[in-house]
Amino acid sequence: MSIGVVSACECAESTVQAGKDNAQVVFRGTVIALRPAAKRRVPGDTGKIAVFRVSRVWKGTVGEIFEMPADEATAVCWGFSPELVRGVELLVYARQLWGSDYASQSCRTKRVKFASKDFEELGPGEEPKPPPPLRQNSK
Repeated sequence: MSIGVVSACECAESTVQAGKDNAQVVFRGTVIALRPAAKRRVPGDTGKIAVFRVSRVWKGTVGEIFEMPADEATAVCWGFSPELVRGVELLVYARQLWGSDYASQSCRTKRVKFASKDFEELGPGEEPKPPPPLRQNSK
């Protein structure tokens, strides 16, 4: 019998501004679904996609619905450390890693109820971008 050793990410105290600077997208969203996805060979892969309904955006082009892998936080400090369940509302700091997939900064992403300092420093943010209009085929 062997026992695996799991190394947790050790978060150095980072500022809200440093978290924002290191992210490509920063948004407030509620998990509305966790759907199955093909397994990827990346740290913390759960085989699920988190689907968010976005209410505010501070950085990046983020629509009303945003999807990203529901990876668990690992020693590399990317992934979700708050438990991802339907209905949880998070302030998400993320960037593209491992190709085109986004990964959450595990040291900055947090439940909204613990993000008051972040909201004070980030300011009011913006509404998410509406989806582009469907193009009509012209004949």
